[in-house]
Amino acid sequence: MGEERADGRPLTFSEAQGIDRLPDAFGLGTLSERLRSKLYAAIYLFIQQGTYDYKWASSEIPNILRQEHFQNRNKPFDEFPDPLKTKEVYKKILFFADFNNIADVLQFICRHPRCPKDFLDIVSRCFTDEQAAYRLLLEPPTFFPITSNEEIEVLNAALKVTRAEGLQASNMHLIKAAELLSSGDYGGSSRESVHALESIVRVLTRSKDVLSDSLKKLRGPLGMHPAIVKAIEALYGYAGDEAGIRHSKVHVSDAVGLEDAKFVIGSAAAAISYMVAKAIDKGVMPQVND
Repeated sequence: MGEERADGRPLTFSEAQGIDRLPDAFGLGTLSERLRSKLYAAIYLFIQQGTYDYKWASSEIPNILRQEHFQNRNKPFDEFPDPLKTKEVYKKILFFADFNNIADVLQFICRHPRCPKDFLDIVSRCFTDEQAAYRLLLEPPTFFPITSNEEIEVLNAALKVTRAEGLQASNMHLIKAAELLSSGDYGGSSRESVHALESIVRVLTRSKDVLSDSLKKLRGPLGMHPAIVKAIEALYGYAGDEAGIRHSKVHVSDAVGLEDAKFVIGSAAAAISYMVAKAIDKGVMPQVND
């Protein structure tokens, strides 16, 4: 049998001979050439869909890309190129831009209300198949750095349940936490994660008390085990003690690393899903938009 990469694909001749380095699958801020090529293919076919039967002018696809051109990259509205030049623009971005710029472009397109679901699925699958350091959350589409698929499942579950139950503030804080984590603002991400947790507790208690006091009010109605309450209190305490995460103090990110921020957002997301599930099960989930 031939040698294989970690993802199961056979090594190229150059990789097997040590001429080319193996892809750094988990390199934050980086994209492999293979992934860049796949993403360009997705954009290329996306643009092609809008040019079939010479319907470029009336297709939704150029409208989506025109808005990305104007609103995301701040280009003059009247300088949106024709289909051929549009392909060249996105080819240059996807092959030569850094990850943050590529993520901005793809995230804008994927979040557009008229973005075809098949394009969203293809982009998501590209990152999964290539074992990239990021995954595309789907509600709403947001890039998120990971080390395991379980992390995505936990966060997606919290985003889904907060949206389904009309918990807008908690949902938006979680989205912002994921965005800040992806951009490297680990202190800001941790702060937003804790705010998402605070928001759900305040909705469930209909109170603006500090989280530790509010949690005590939930123990009985939700049937929460004291150890779980203490674990959530400890997370809140960490956010208050670690360089003032909850209060936007300067240089917070110097004290909070990637693994810290990922732990905080994962723990907050799990706690949110847990408390909402308990509230629904006990019949005490408020039917309100926060």
